[in-house]
Amino acid sequence: MIKRAPDDDQQERSRVDGDEALIARERRLDLALAASGLGLWDWDVNSGEIDLDERFVRMMGFDPREIAQPSLATLSERVHPEDIQAFNDAVSAHFKGVADHFEVELRFLRGDQRWQWIAVRGKLVAHDAAGNPERVLGTSRDIHEQRRTQDRLLAATAQVRLLLDATNDGVIGADERGRVIFLNRAGARMLCCEPEQLHGLPIVEILRDAEDATDPEDTPVELCLKGGGAQTTVSAEFVTQDGQKIPVEYTVSPLEGSTGAVVIFRDSSARDAQTREVAAQALSDPLTGLANRRAFEARMEELIALARESGSVHALCYIDLDNFKIVNDSCGHVAGDELLRQLPELIRPAVRGLDLVARLGGDEFGILLENCPLEDATRVAAKVRDAIRGFRFVWDYRSFNIGASIGVVAIGPEAESPEAVMQAADSACYAAKDKGRNNVHVAYPHDLAVIRRRGEMRWVERLRQAMGAGDLTLYYQSVGRIQGAGLDADQHEILLRLLDKNGNSIRPGSFLPAAERYQMMPEVDRWVIETACAKIGGLLLRGVGSQQLRFSLNVSAASLADVELAQFVAQQLAANDVPPQVLAIELRETAASSNLGAALEFMRQIRALGCRTILDGFGGGVSSFSYLKTLPVDMIKIDGSLIQEILSSEVDASIVRAINEIAHHMGIETVAEFVENAGLLAAVRRIGIDCAQGYTVAEPRPFARFVLSDETQPV
Repeated sequence: MIKRAPDDDQQERSRVDGDEALIARERRLDLALAASGLGLWDWDVNSGEIDLDERFVRMMGFDPREIAQPSLATLSERVHPEDIQAFNDAVSAHFKGVADHFEVELRFLRGDQRWQWIAVRGKLVAHDAAGNPERVLGTSRDIHEQRRTQDRLLAATAQVRLLLDATNDGVIGADERGRVIFLNRAGARMLCCEPEQLHGLPIVEILRDAEDATDPEDTPVELCLKGGGAQTTVSAEFVTQDGQKIPVEYTVSPLEGSTGAVVIFRDSSARDAQTREVAAQALSDPLTGLANRRAFEARMEELIALARESGSVHALCYIDLDNFKIVNDSCGHVAGDELLRQLPELIRPAVRGLDLVARLGGDEFGILLENCPLEDATRVAAKVRDAIRGFRFVWDYRSFNIGASIGVVAIGPEAESPEAVMQAADSACYAAKDKGRNNVHVAYPHDLAVIRRRGEMRWVERLRQAMGAGDLTLYYQSVGRIQGAGLDADQHEILLRLLDKNGNSIRPGSFLPAAERYQMMPEVDRWVIETACAKIGGLLLRGVGSQQLRFSLNVSAASLADVELAQFVAQQLAANDVPPQVLAIELRETAASSNLGAALEFMRQIRALGCRTILDGFGGGVSSFSYLKTLPVDMIKIDGSLIQEILSSEVDASIVRAINEIAHHMGIETVAEFVENAGLLAAVRRIGIDCAQGYTVAEPRPFARFVLSDETQPV
């Protein structure tokens, strides 16, 4: 038997004690990790393998017995795509020595297919012989509930900020030390800064009480922060970031659940300035310094009363600038405003000191000539016109001739009211424009031009009232497909009608010219689009015809300038669940030719929505075929003036045949308009035109009585 040396026994006891100490330390570490909720992982950088402890595996929703030896690649597949770059960037920065360790919050796809937020922290602990990263040790921590709480708090905070930014009052939040922690947008505007610029600054550097600016200890904010409760003051100054002082009214209240405070303030100087501005606007035009419309009409009332009392005669000149829109469109509104500011210097030399010159709105001006016969007023108007016509407006090295159209009316004992006088002057001004612009038109009794204008203005007023009162209504006229055994009415054009007081319909030819002259057509077009989509949606909802229905409606030339019209069409289709293929938009050829670029863009947008496009009144112009080649068109309606002559004019018949042949060659359907008798119907059928529209096919009917039926008879 070999006896062990005493030193050997000592070494053995030391080894056993060391193992027991190591085991004890591992147990303590395991208990600490269990208590902290941390999981451990060990990453072999070269092989990509990762050793996960049981806690990390369970965080990811797996049973340790179910998961195979993981690697960086397999774990990356379970990381949310939006988080991978953040992980790669953090690891890269650590490996380059930029950061002592890396820590990043990631979403892992759990075993039950739910996303789990886990915070991953790691540190490089070993390099290989070449100095490359070899081994990384790290921890993982479940932060899912923490992130959910944080997201809810962020959402709630965002809502509060939205509410605070929506108010016109300034709002400043301060912590218990009186330092700024929040400033809303309105407050930032008043203080001439960005909200972030004031963060952390003492609020007393911004707000100084006007009564005691040298002692910040006694300000309402300081008193509130010291537990004094809500404080109010009406006399204070805020100092902006550029050093300006603005008078304000503010209140201070303690923040609920904290020792901070919130200050709500409003700029009293702006209120005072607004009061002064309102008072000034009651008398003058802020742009030109002239009297405004309100002052002008008040003075006119005085002259009418004077004329009735004394029999005196006065005059009104109504001035509308010609070509003003060219300056605005080509140089911008700043240039247009400058032009308007210079106009008074052209007008004043032509009038006396007692006469009133006013800007009535936009580019319209008025002159009230006291005790001035109509003949003298006409000479004054001509002098003003010549001064404006001879003026050259220069802007940005460009020169413009403006010109003016002027209407002149007398204000005598027979004058009814300021409204009537202004209406007569406005009508006379438009009559001057009809002469070719740069003209003066004097409204005498029984003036036919003025009477016609008054009639148009009455139509405009009536049309505006009808749009709100329900007296504007929609009709429809079916279009028949004529190349079969009979007439298949599968498409319907929506028409506009105005109802009189007896409920009878008035054709658009009576009122739409007035709407076109007074720039009301874009408003009318939008009304038609909105109303038609609502009615078509109602038909589809009731199952009338389902999606086999096809309707078309007209858009005027004036609406082509509305860059948002196609979007408006899309909104109305969506709002009423109308499939785009149900609707077609019609443009008259004359409307398209007057603004070809806008028409082309609008038709492209309409087709992009899925709607069809129709060129109406085709063949009336010498360049018709060039438009057909340029514009994206699904169907053309051949002008009725050509169709009505094909039985008596071989030239018109040849033109119609050529239009039909070229359209078909381009894959475009054709419609014959104004087919009013059986002979015309037979003729367009022989030519090969696809469809016909007119009283022989179907008469216009109220949309309210729309039914999907065989409305036409075989012919």
